[in-house]
Order: sequence, then structure tokens, then C-alpha cells
Amino acid sequence: MDGHGHFNRAMAPLKRGRPAAALRIVRRPGRSAPGRQASESDMQDQNIPASDEQHEEQDQVVKTDALPEQRASTAVTVGTFLVPTPAFLALPPHPAQRDHLLRAQDATLRSHLANPMDVHRNVTAIAMLENGQTLQGLETAFAEAPRDALGTFCLKADGHTRAFLWETEQVPVPATVRVTVIACATEEDAIRVYDSFDSKASVKSSANEMQSLMRYLQMAPTNPLVQAGQFRVALSLANHLLNGVVGVSFPRALPAARIAADVSDAERIEAMHPILPVLRAWMGPVMALDGILADKEAVPAAQGYLAGYLVLLRRDADEGRDEGRRFLTDLANNPGTTMDGQADAIAFLKRTPEWVKANQPDLRNSEKLQLEAAVVFAAFNAWKANDTFSENTSPMRLRRLALTFYTPAKDEADARRAAEAREQRAAQVRAERANARKQRGTTQPSMAI
Repeated sequence: MDGHGHFNRAMAPLKRGRPAAALRIVRRPGRSAPGRQASESDMQDQNIPASDEQHEEQDQVVKTDALPEQRASTAVTVGTFLVPTPAFLALPPHPAQRDHLLRAQDATLRSHLANPMDVHRNVTAIAMLENGQTLQGLETAFAEAPRDALGTFCLKADGHTRAFLWETEQVPVPATVRVTVIACATEEDAIRVYDSFDSKASVKSSANEMQSLMRYLQMAPTNPLVQAGQFRVALSLANHLLNGVVGVSFPRALPAARIAADVSDAERIEAMHPILPVLRAWMGPVMALDGILADKEAVPAAQGYLAGYLVLLRRDADEGRDEGRRFLTDLANNPGTTMDGQADAIAFLKRTPEWVKANQPDLRNSEKLQLEAAVVFAAFNAWKANDTFSENTSPMRLRRLALTFYTPAKDEADARRAAEAREQRAAQVRAERANARKQRGTTQPSMAI
């Protein structure tokens, strides 16, 4: 299935490009003034009963009406509503959410939520405007029955981890939550709302971004290191090594507001997450590595080593081999052997991190990454040839191997440039010959008497 199928299904009710006029707010008699918010005592004094019927009668509008400057936007705050916690728990997750199951294992976070604070009850949901739905109709639905409207139109924008911990009763569960509902008329708005609410300080860590993108691509890793998304630098380095260079950069992500409204969902997400096409191209090696490294402590797992492992598996896939997989399986399950001053490939690779720490503590990051990848390739070559390394072998002399081991992208580019140079030279020769013939024709002496 296409990696963005889940996103499309979840976002299907959103109406891309709905004109701003459809989002006009019409104030109804008796509505509170913009920005009014119920006092804390108003909310705390409510005793929300257990039955659905009683819940419906006591659901409250805590705050309504968008701010005036929001009315020209296609992402508008409908209001904040006090509803029973189960009503929020029942909402579907945002399709780009990070792996809340993994985040819920964070002992610090669990400890934090184990001591309930009122602010923990503040959550956000995205209201999906269904076909033909207007903001006015949405406001009416929430004014009449907030809990029913929440279940009909909304998905979670934040609070995924809290919802999981509440649902599984790992932390105290509040009786009610305050849900701020944001109405979105386009998929772009829904993505932007998620990015602003479901990330710390509106910025995701690279690991969280990798988790979100793996979910988007329907990847389901089981290795803790891969699950945690802690391989972005390794993925970037591996991708650069195919070009014979050491690098970890990607094009800068475009903010949602700068992306054309008429591009496809896939194009929009790739513009916001430039690493996505790279991850898609490396899905096979990443998932192969996930299956091999059952225990991340069994092998060197710094980013340069991981990049080397990924390149080996990419070479396997490109060339129909399985040597890289077999080497990494051996590495994950074999401590290696050192005898008479000679270390086999596995032992050499596994001792390198301590050697670097002891002998090259001041290496620049790029040099360290290059060295780690090169050691993987050198160990692989030795493993394949059944060679050994002297205990005195310095990994530093192997660094250049990282730039030459497997460079199909560089080879292709070099071949293309060579072909272009040959064609340019041939065209130049043809032009010179044509010019020479022309010159001979104009200087030929007349044969007339």
C-alpha cells in the first residue's frame, strides 16, 4: 500500500482550498464575548456523572468564538469544551502522530503525569469539515452537543501519549478534559495545527520526526534503536556515501505556508520533511537492519557504524547479494576472536569504539563518522576473505575506504559526465571539420582561363 494511504483516508473529509467566505463566523444571540473563558472554579465544581445521558446534559462550552484575526484563516478556533475524558480518548489519532507507545515508556514522563496537574487536562483536537460542512454549521453542532460533535468531526491534535496512559490506567485519569477544537478547511491546515500543538516548542526532535515518518510509511520496526528513530544522521550519511562523500545534510524543510495549495498530499509532506524520500528509498535496508539487530548493545551502534551497516544492506538489495546480511548477523551473534595478536573481523570491529575513545578523542564529528563507516567496510572485506587484523592495526589508515567502498550514485554521475564530455568533444571535432571544409571551399583557386 502507498505510504500516504493512511493519511489520505484520515484526512479525506477535509476540503482543500475551501474559500475563506465559507469560514465566516456568525454570532448567535447569547454567545459569550470573544476570548471569555470560564473560571477554574466553574470547571472544577462540575460533577460529571458516569452515564452517557447525564454527560450530554452537562457537557460545557468553556470558551467559544474565534479571535477576530482568526476569521480570515482557514484554521479557526471553534472553542474550548469541557467533556468527559472517554469522549477524547475515543477520537482517532492524527495520522502523523509520533510513536506514543514508545514515548509512553519514558519513565520521566510517566512520573510527571503520575502527579496530576490541572494543565494536563488541556488537549487539542482538529475538526474535520465534511463535504458541504461550514464553520457555522460546525459551531452550531458544538454549541448544541459538544461531545457528539467531537466524536463526529474530530481527531486528536495533541495528547496522544496522555490518552494512551489514561486509557491503560498507568497514570491517574481525570474525569473531564478541556478540548480546544480547531476547525481546518484544508489538509495543509491540519498538518500545520498538528506541527504547532503536538511538538515541544513547536519543533520536533529528529528522532520524533523519524518516528512520525516511519508510521506514515507504515514501517513497524521492533528493534529499540530503530523504533526510537535514532538513526537520522546514519541514514543521511549512508545516502551521501553512495556519492562518495561524507555528509549529513538535507535540503531545508519548507514551512506549510510556503507550499502551493494545489500540490498533492505526498508532495506537501515531502516538502515539509525532506528526509522522507530518502527514508522511503532506504526502507528495505532499514527494516533488514531492524530484523538483524535484535540487541542494539551487541554491536557498535554509533551513527557512523549504523551508516556502514545500511550501506552493506543497500548493496545487498541493489546487487542481489546476501553477504552484508550474513556479516551483520554474524556481528550481532558472535563476540569475535583474538589469538596470537591477530583479531578476526568481528573482534576488530567491536574493539574499535574503545580504540577511538582512547587514541582519537578529539576527532571532528565528520572524521569520526567517516572512520566508523570505513571500519565497518574494512571488517566486512576481511570477514569475506577470512583475513585478520594485527592488534597494532590503526583504524585511522582505513578512513578513505568509506569514500570508495560502494558509490553507485557517484559512479553513475561520473559515467554521465564522461559521456557528456565525449559528446561535447565529438561535437567540437565535427564543428572543426565542417569549418575546415568550408575554409577549403572558399580558398580553392579558380580553374577558369
